[in-house]
Amino acid sequence: MKEGAEAFADQSLEQAEEVFIKAVQLAEQSKSTEPELIESLTNLAVVQQTLRLYTESETTYKRALDLLEGSDAPQKPELPYLLRNLGTLYFGLSEFDEAEPLYKRAAELVEQELGSDDVELTKYLTNLASVYHEKEETEKAEKLYQRILKIKTDALGPRYDGFESDIENLAGLYFNSNQMEKAESLYLEQLAAHEQMYGDEALELIPDLKNLIEIKSAQVKIDQADQFYDRIVSLQESMFGPENPASKTMRQQQAAGYFMRAVTHERNGNNELAQADFARASDLGLDQSK
Repeated sequence: MKEGAEAFADQSLEQAEEVFIKAVQLAEQSKSTEPELIESLTNLAVVQQTLRLYTESETTYKRALDLLEGSDAPQKPELPYLLRNLGTLYFGLSEFDEAEPLYKRAAELVEQELGSDDVELTKYLTNLASVYHEKEETEKAEKLYQRILKIKTDALGPRYDGFESDIENLAGLYFNSNQMEKAESLYLEQLAAHEQMYGDEALELIPDLKNLIEIKSAQVKIDQADQFYDRIVSLQESMFGPENPASKTMRQQQAAGYFMRAVTHERNGNNELAQADFARASDLGLDQSK
């Protein structure tokens, strides 16, 4: 077991697979205890999953689960972990209907064991929420993402480690379901928090500003995105100088937004609006002769 774990940690995956296959075989031949066989199978399944041997990994996970479910052990702390791992295998293959009941059962077991407000539970709730997100079951995903935020905030404080990722999950859900005002509100809240944390002139603000640009672009409110483009360019130029490639790329993206909107206006017969957007794109450096 130790040799396999070390090989896995060193990313020697084929070696780790060989070690765990032998461990499974030895456990079977020696008729050792079920926990040892289950542990060997679980380790093997994880390695196979990492190697993208998905069919083999699924078979191995299912065998471990069958053994664990059929055992007489009064406590089965490995069960949520196994269910979650198999769910993650299916999720990675976009088999969301297969992943959902596994994630749901794993979360229920953890909640029964640890309570409804334990931070450990949020790992399992996040998995389940991601399935609902992918299946476009927006209300279910929203409730879970909000519950995750509440559990962690109550337990760890308002700016806990990983808060940004959880906000991104909820904001991304709103964005994907065309709830732009809700998404924008979260991104503005995130920006304000990062301004307080890093200051107004920090490069760490750029991802938040880009999120806001994406919101405005999705709404075809290109002119409302200008303030965020301008601020990103200002931050980049203050750090790297006026001729830095990143700032030029941002201006090109900004100009392209105006150009595409101008084309739409022109197609719809709104020539005055089209000319205004073409002019703005040109002011931003877009060469329309190409």
